[in-house]
Amino acid sequence: MAIQVKGGGGLSSIQKLISLILSDEKLQNSKSFSSQVYQDEPILHTAAQMKNYLPPEIRAMKKLAQSYDAYHHSDEWLFYEQGKMMETYEDDFPNTVGFSRYYPTYRSMNNDQLRTYFTWRTKVRHGTVKKTDIAYVFVYLYELLNQIGVPSPEEGFTMLRTFWGTYRQLDAQIDSYMPVWLRDYVVYYGLDRSLLEDTDDLKFERILLTLLQPDSHSTHEIFSALVTFSTYHMEKSRFYQQYSEDMEQVVCNVFSALSSYYEKYRKKSFCESLFGQKVTCTYFMFRSAVFYLQDKQDREYAISPIHRYRCRNGIWTCEKYYGSCGKHKELGAILKTVDSMMREAYDFRYPMKPATEKKYLLNLIQKEVDQFLAEKKAHAAPKFEMDISKLQDIRREAAITRDKLIVDTEPEEPEYFPEPTPEPVASPEILPEQTEPAAGLDAIEVEFLQCLLQEKPYDALLREHGVMLSVLVDSINEKLFDQFADTVILFEGDAPELIEDYADELKGMITP
Repeated sequence: MAIQVKGGGGLSSIQKLISLILSDEKLQNSKSFSSQVYQDEPILHTAAQMKNYLPPEIRAMKKLAQSYDAYHHSDEWLFYEQGKMMETYEDDFPNTVGFSRYYPTYRSMNNDQLRTYFTWRTKVRHGTVKKTDIAYVFVYLYELLNQIGVPSPEEGFTMLRTFWGTYRQLDAQIDSYMPVWLRDYVVYYGLDRSLLEDTDDLKFERILLTLLQPDSHSTHEIFSALVTFSTYHMEKSRFYQQYSEDMEQVVCNVFSALSSYYEKYRKKSFCESLFGQKVTCTYFMFRSAVFYLQDKQDREYAISPIHRYRCRNGIWTCEKYYGSCGKHKELGAILKTVDSMMREAYDFRYPMKPATEKKYLLNLIQKEVDQFLAEKKAHAAPKFEMDISKLQDIRREAAITRDKLIVDTEPEEPEYFPEPTPEPVASPEILPEQTEPAAGLDAIEVEFLQCLLQEKPYDALLREHGVMLSVLVDSINEKLFDQFADTVILFEGDAPELIEDYADELKGMITP
């Protein structure tokens, strides 16, 4: 059947056409029309459709980011709320999509990155920790800090420390953050201070307290604290190993004298000149992390007597020493100078030059060394005590002894006195001069040092014995370190250079 519609008419013409088709008896009886009732059937998704599939939980968290509340709260609030929504969510995304971001959050991830993260987190929670982009790792750490997926603060601390210990073997970047975050975690959630016993901060402060409160500590404790903060390795000194008690006492006396000197003539104390002053500053909990600061109650937490945190009206402050907590060259120079002057005072066979030229330090140390030796000598002198009450008895006994010795006749003198026979005088035995080996140096090393001292070539010596120059220099420096507490030969260029300060002592050791 041919149907022809002429002219315009728009929608009315189309409706007329439909009515005309439906009224045709031939069309009604054709197979094109059926009385079958159609019902809902499942729709099969293609691979392209599956690629764009997004779980409803992720859709819900993304919807929260677009809500009215999200625009009126901080990013930290949104991260916390989204994290709580996804606290128990698990995923099994087959793909892995990279992610790089400073201060990463859920909001900064696209759909595939979200699924990649939650799939990795699912494996971590089941005990499989694999390396991934560091941004994903930080998101997981932020969750633990915010108590997302954490049963209790105590268990959260264990989860943080355990994950750090495992993941730092794969990527050590988190080492820069974890010590501070773990300390803040203990303070913020009010956990037991013993959890921080092994941290560097607490170890440093315990040693510093020894120097700040010397009257409460022994001489050995004060000495050990000073050595800990010194660049000079006093424990390797030959003189200290032989006269350890004397050295420890003099070092402590010098420390006490310096403390008094600084208190009298300087604006800062001696300890403050080394470790800075104790000050109170505004403190940001979990710095460099995305953390929602919910608990704003006033409270106080003391890690040590010199390290304290306070929260007032939601604002945190920290009171502590903000100076350097490492080793100090100035303290090392002081200890080495004490070693030098003690060696000179004891006429020690291995002298050493002072490590400072400051006159006030040299005078102060020399005074303490001299005073210590004078006191030691005074204590060593024997003491005689006389009981005056017994003098009368002594006189009486002496008189009796005198009377018994007095006789009336004098003894007869012999006619002659024979000359005494002189005893034979033994000629002194000339013994060969005893020399000790020079600090364990072998013959090649001694000959090499002689070449350096006499500025003679040593190439033939190296070729003859098949020795590498660098190996020989390292061996000599290692063997002489215990004696000089320093490098004797510098080898930074093409040729080794003997340190001039040690030349005279070396000549006495190895000159044939």
